[in-house]
Amino acid sequence: EELAMCDRDPDRHTAAHHEVDTHKALCWISFRQGHWDKLAGHAATGEEQARALGYRYELALFLMWRAACARREGDEAAARRFHRLGAGGMARLGQPPGESYFD
Repeated sequence: EELAMCDRDPDRHTAAHHEVDTHKALCWISFRQGHWDKLAGHAATGEEQARALGYRYELALFLMWRAACARREGDEAAARRFHRLGAGGMARLGQPPGESYFD
């Protein structure tokens, strides 16, 4: 429902901001429910949107979710790459990550 509301929002900047937050929440929900295919999709879409908006914290979170998905799929090289990018991005922010980072 939130993504549909964002699609209808004429203020594209505000909509894009809320889409990032919604995909972040949907990653966590998909993970908790064991829906790895949905998690992979939300993480990839969220990464793309976070990059476009310059949201470095969210980008790091989405990269870590992508690392978990890649590892689950058996793609260790991609998992290591996503993890390195996510952990490095988070470290460069100079702030402690929130609890969702550790999920």
